[in-house]
Amino acid sequence: TLIKSLGVENKLEEAIQISLSALSQLNVHCPSPLLDETAFMTAWSEMKGKLENMPDSEFLNSKEMINSDNLAAMKFLHLLLLYTVLSKQSLFPTIVIQSMQLTLRHGVCKESCVTFAYCSYLLIAFQDFKGSEHVARLSVGILEKFKAQEYQSQVYLCIHLGISCYINNLKLNLEPTMLGYQMGMQTGDIQHAMLNAFTHLKLAFISGLNLTELRKNIEKFEKQMIEYKQTTVYMHLLPTKWAVSDLILHTNNKMEQESFMQEGLETNNLVAVTDVCIYGVIVAYIYNNYELAAALMQKRRELEKKMTRITTLYGVIDFYDGLVFLALAHKSSEFEWTSEIRDILAKMEKFASIGKSN
Repeated sequence: TLIKSLGVENKLEEAIQISLSALSQLNVHCPSPLLDETAFMTAWSEMKGKLENMPDSEFLNSKEMINSDNLAAMKFLHLLLLYTVLSKQSLFPTIVIQSMQLTLRHGVCKESCVTFAYCSYLLIAFQDFKGSEHVARLSVGILEKFKAQEYQSQVYLCIHLGISCYINNLKLNLEPTMLGYQMGMQTGDIQHAMLNAFTHLKLAFISGLNLTELRKNIEKFEKQMIEYKQTTVYMHLLPTKWAVSDLILHTNNKMEQESFMQEGLETNNLVAVTDVCIYGVIVAYIYNNYELAAALMQKRRELEKKMTRITTLYGVIDFYDGLVFLALAHKSSEFEWTSEIRDILAKMEKFASIGKSN
């Protein structure tokens, strides 16, 4: 379809606008103003109460969605979930709530498994880890109920990029993301297959897998992304590729990265731009370039102010931020660094309490 083609080509703003227009014709309107954090949590608390007050089996055996307009709306909302995560994060919580409300009011359908998976992913940003785990479990239940193999790649992506990485060892998510890639390729969902491959590579990097082997896998999937014209995913892969290249070959991709970041800012692709900063901090710290690491950290924090959902990389970002501040504190006695280190330690302690493997 046109919308999917635009999404693949990284024309996300246009894909979002067409999808919203189609939803309006189905009498599903985007509220103005968009849901802020308070409004989202109010809406979610009501839904959470309903879901917690019934066994999972009862929910999974509840009525199915049959109205054709509602089913069509779920298909458009299902596309918007991914596009708003990548490009228009201020809209993402609203799309999640609208999708969840359609399911809870009018019945469960195939697309509901994707809705619940993305809801699980979003809840992490609001520190509701138990809620996220519960909704993820229901997502898998819906997937199995409808035998919706065409959506398995999407569900696996959200869960093993999201809550599973917080409550399980990161390496335990490598196999499921590869399975998500394989299922996506088998069912023709190339975009989510490549997103699973990208997630697999990202997790492999932060899990400390062999860089030479990782570089080979990056080159393999990079070729596939180019072959299948997966521009959006390819752009998100580049920061990982540059980091691995910098660490193995001591390359300097500064000009290329700056051009990439400028383009990302112009197209509102803040997730990819922040990834450049995140990996840049890691590489700069490893090479003892603490001033550069601090500058990239500050740039990332400025970008995060514009984002609804901030990536934490499962504590990895805070960990390296702490290392950078500690290194700077050794070079300077400024109180600023000591204060930052205390804040980081508090964050790390909180992260460690989320799951036993942490």
